[in-house]
Amino acid sequence: DKSSSAELSEAINSMFRWYRDAEVCYASLSDVDADENPHSEASSFRKARWFSRGWMLQELIAPGVVYFNGAGWKQIGSWETLLNLIVDITQISASYFTTGDLTQFSAAHPDLCITCC
Repeated sequence: DKSSSAELSEAINSMFRWYRDAEVCYASLSDVDADENPHSEASSFRKARWFSRGWMLQELIAPGVVYFNGAGWKQIGSWETLLNLIVDITQISASYFTTGDLTQFSAAHPDLCITCC
């Protein structure tokens, strides 16, 4: 029930725990052409709908490993190989991704806190 802030908060926290406890998270970016260079300025990876989803941040920060798959479930890379690009796209410091320490996150990104903090 999204009208209940307590229920919504519990659901968000539960999802974060699920992602954190997962050994691997696969992000399906069906609108991305896995054959193109994701680092290209005009790449579909940079424009992927996934980066605007509310749960994107949890899926990036919580799991130990994230693999990105494009259209046809073809692998694009992992967050480790794409970290600098992801930082460029999201404008979120690499330290949040590499340490998982979110203690200062709410002050730095209040617009994103509903999705993870």
